[in-house]
Amino acid sequence: MKIKVNKNYLLGISIGIAVCIAAICLFALIMLVFKIDRAYSSFFGTISVSLGAFFSSFYIAGKTGSKGYLVGIITGFAYFAVITLLSFIITKSHIGSNTAFHFVIILLSSTVGGIIGVNKRKTKIL
Repeated sequence: MKIKVNKNYLLGISIGIAVCIAAICLFALIMLVFKIDRAYSSFFGTISVSLGAFFSSFYIAGKTGSKGYLVGIITGFAYFAVITLLSFIITKSHIGSNTAFHFVIILLSSTVGGIIGVNKRKTKIL
């Protein structure tokens, strides 16, 4: 059985991961410059992951042009799988309540990104 993967989804997930990495670097720089305590690193990490999920589904929904909520949910599941897999490989951790929290955040932000991504094409500037 041959599985067809749309290149927009692969590119969108790649864009999301790039945005996430850029946000992590930016937040690390902010924490270094302003001497912010390491206790906030988890918060900044969650914000970075949600930004990546948002822009990932924003891009994909903009390319597909319809059903932004569905595109956002599908993208959110795929993005969560990639981020969680990378996290497990790097930190060798296990699934916990924090993983469930990140799943909800990723799903919500990617759904919103998908809805906005579809509607941005329909918006006309006067």
